[in-house]
Amino acid sequence: GKGIGPYQEVDYKTYLDDKHNDGLLDYYTYTACCDLIRKTKSFSKQTQTKTFLDFINNREIRTILILGHSCNIDFDYFKLLQNQFPQAKWIFIYYDSKTIINMVNMISRFDIKNFELVKDNEYFNEKKLMLQAVLESTCKLPGFRGCAPR
Repeated sequence: GKGIGPYQEVDYKTYLDDKHNDGLLDYYTYTACCDLIRKTKSFSKQTQTKTFLDFINNREIRTILILGHSCNIDFDYFKLLQNQFPQAKWIFIYYDSKTIINMVNMISRFDIKNFELVKDNEYFNEKKLMLQAVLESTCKLPGFRGCAPR
């Protein structure tokens, strides 16, 4: 699955019906719960692992960058990536302590050996400096007219 921990399908409608019939739920609470369940059913999605596998198949991927993901769901996709590209370097960009805990748990779960954990501002500062150096050296090339004077 999709999330952390054991997942058990529960028929909430039957549970609510039983509680309502036993007099443990009033009409308004019962109706509100049923409406909430009906609305949240649209939130679930089926994983598209076959489509994803077709997309990554026959590709040479050396680096897998995880940016802006909680690493708390979508395990089927991460497992596919690890199985298809066991030698790839994983770079996990985290922004808070909860995210890094999820990332470490996922690294352990999928036995990812080649990885780096980077705080988001450190990663972007490093990339900004690299890009700035490339731009500055490009602007010094003879005949290059794409840079504005500073």
